[in-house]
Amino acid sequence: YPNPISGVLIDTGVVKRQGDLCAITGRGMFGDAEHRMSEKDVVAFWPGDNITGDINKIVVSHLARYTGSYLAVEDAVRRLCALSGMRAAEFRNYHTDPKTDASFTLTTSDANGTMPLKADVANFVLDGRVHIPGSNTNTGGLTSERRLNIKFRNYYRLTIQQAALAADITAGQVGKIRVALSTTSTDISAPSSGDYRWLELSAPFQLSDYSMAGAVSGSAPTYTITEDVARLVDLRVAVSDNLVTVEINGQHVWTFDLDRYTDGTVSYRRDTAGPILISYSGTVPSYTSTWRMLELGDEITTRYTNPEGSSAAQAVSSILDGLHVWWVATPGGGTRFSRGWTRDTVGAVTDLILEETKRRENTAQAGHYKVSGDGVAGESLNVAHIRARGYQYVASNGTKAATPEGAALDAQLLSREAAEYSKPRSFSGGGLIEIDPEDQFTYSYTAPGDRPQQTAISLVLSSAQLATGASLRQVLGKYEAREL
Repeated sequence: YPNPISGVLIDTGVVKRQGDLCAITGRGMFGDAEHRMSEKDVVAFWPGDNITGDINKIVVSHLARYTGSYLAVEDAVRRLCALSGMRAAEFRNYHTDPKTDASFTLTTSDANGTMPLKADVANFVLDGRVHIPGSNTNTGGLTSERRLNIKFRNYYRLTIQQAALAADITAGQVGKIRVALSTTSTDISAPSSGDYRWLELSAPFQLSDYSMAGAVSGSAPTYTITEDVARLVDLRVAVSDNLVTVEINGQHVWTFDLDRYTDGTVSYRRDTAGPILISYSGTVPSYTSTWRMLELGDEITTRYTNPEGSSAAQAVSSILDGLHVWWVATPGGGTRFSRGWTRDTVGAVTDLILEETKRRENTAQAGHYKVSGDGVAGESLNVAHIRARGYQYVASNGTKAATPEGAALDAQLLSREAAEYSKPRSFSGGGLIEIDPEDQFTYSYTAPGDRPQQTAISLVLSSAQLATGASLRQVLGKYEAREL
């Protein structure tokens, strides 16, 4: 590489040390159009001047490490369940309606489609089944082209498009794409009127031998791409701290490092939580894409080896250790994994109650919770509780929260659970087969005369014990619940 890589000079005055090594291979994040290599290819770069062999000529002044595909907690648990034969593993979304594995659909439009999220996010894993558009001619310019755009953090715009030029198509490289990151702010100037304000723009590179945008017709030097929205790919965008990872069909495509965008004085890194906006630029035929934001999108950054003789449940517990995750049985015989932000509502429980016990303040509740994770911390403050009962502080250490946002969410969950468990309820009655642990239901009962009555309240089921009655013709249950 005779030229500087993304403007980073090899020799920048850093003290030279014997043994410094610079090795570059594969498709990087620096905008270089490198070719795909076979697994059998061996590529090595030795330090040293080509003429004199001076081992002090190469100095590493910038080092970035990218490990490939983003592995989320959900990915790890799902794969483990499949390998161990655990049936029907279910996972929640970080949506306003978090139904298990349900997707949000978006019809093609130039306007921004907003993901229906539980709350604004700065770090996330977004999976989509989408169409990647391309230029309708072979010009491959940067303006007036069809693009898929994803906006996040109220500042960044991720752009993906097919970008095969006439020479590429002639050479059979119809599957070239381009990915780019720009800012929606006016912090930097656009290269031309009406164009995006690019932070990083890749050169077109070969991702597939297949044209993902549509059928290619014509002959050199003039080709036309007929957009075919039936051609869909699995797209993943993972944003974690300073890294934005893009994957297509399970293959790592590009990694953007937000810490690198600076003019030497001003940093263009932003960490503000915001909505996720999805749109197309240019005219793309109408079709429906599906999108899903993972609730368990925390990154798995360390290798886990299951000890010989341990069970699948032990392995799952080890992966989830330090994460605020519930896993409960489902009516279909599977297992559901969730943080429990929202619960399934299963209707009302009325007039099936034989006996009830109420308890109050069984669990201490604080007004200030702090969760410390991997070099980060997040807090939850309940001002109303502090005013009513005074200031109490609870710290939770040793969690696997990797971002301040994730730690703050865990702190909010701890605060909510403390409030719920301070108002427990025990009752027995008819067998409620349709209610699972962590489900939400409406609870009430009436009785004649001056006997106790309960107006409708919302409860969350903590546990249930079901058994058949003496006649074997009825099911009875004992239940532990808490007020929502």
